[in-house]
Amino acid sequence: MEKSIHIIYVSGLGDGHDGLRRFCLRLWRYKHVTTELVSMAWADGKSYDEKYERLSKAIDDAAGKRIVLIGESAGGSMVVNMYAARASDLYKVLTICGKNQGMHGVSPRYYQKNPAFRESMYATEKSIASLSKSQLREFISVTPLFDPTVPIADTLLPGCQHVKLFAAGHFIPITLALTIYSWKIVRLVKV
Repeated sequence: MEKSIHIIYVSGLGDGHDGLRRFCLRLWRYKHVTTELVSMAWADGKSYDEKYERLSKAIDDAAGKRIVLIGESAGGSMVVNMYAARASDLYKVLTICGKNQGMHGVSPRYYQKNPAFRESMYATEKSIASLSKSQLREFISVTPLFDPTVPIADTLLPGCQHVKLFAAGHFIPITLALTIYSWKIVRLVKV
């Protein structure tokens, strides 16, 4: 019997869009695939550690399944950090327009409004350095052709798999990945 895949989707800074994310993720439930949104609620004032523990608990709760982490935008930093800490518990790791590195390229106003995001970005430097070359090769970064919000260079980890969506911008490619290109995302993580 095929082991089921459980996708844990980690949200970006758009806290107000969680309802839309949940709705779209329900449509991803193909054969042997379940989904779950772990909202980071970056602007809620809770610490990075609390958000990290919430994601870690979701991984613990999905034990026995092939666990896939998908980080969207700012959620990419959290996914990178969790991958470095719990790679053996994860089947695949993927980001969509992920802010996976480049902490100094973020506007201070984003960090002021979302202090846990700043902590997450700070932690990525150490996390990336701890990943082996084979772990970096397994990491999948999904990007648009052009992203004015998260530069493509900040999404790509050294040696990672790079998958381009035929789209431009930041919000539109994320929306397309959640809807029209969802089949492609699911296919990437099922292989």
